[in-house]
Amino acid sequence: MSEKRAYPFHCGSQYGDWVARNCFGCRLFDAEEFKGGCDIDGALGDALADDGSVSVEIGRRMGLPGNELAYTWDCPERQPGCYRCRPGEFGPEDGLCVACVKVAAST
Repeated sequence: MSEKRAYPFHCGSQYGDWVARNCFGCRLFDAEEFKGGCDIDGALGDALADDGSVSVEIGRRMGLPGNELAYTWDCPERQPGCYRCRPGEFGPEDGLCVACVKVAAST
């Protein structure tokens, strides 16, 4: 018996909009490498290159709604980006994203 799978997106545009809403503003996202640092992002990348499906567990972790009319939604595991990446939204107490840590380490 094969593992149950979930199809979080109906098309590539929906995938892109979800990633823009969640991954691009997450401190685990590496803007220089243009990839996330979590296994949800990894699973979505694999799905994009395959049949579009993810494990039911990844679907649950990414907050996949039961309502098929939802176009995008918030990822429960998103960690808000740092104040350097999103000026005016966050303060220094929020920490640094992956890209800013690289910049800080190189100075």
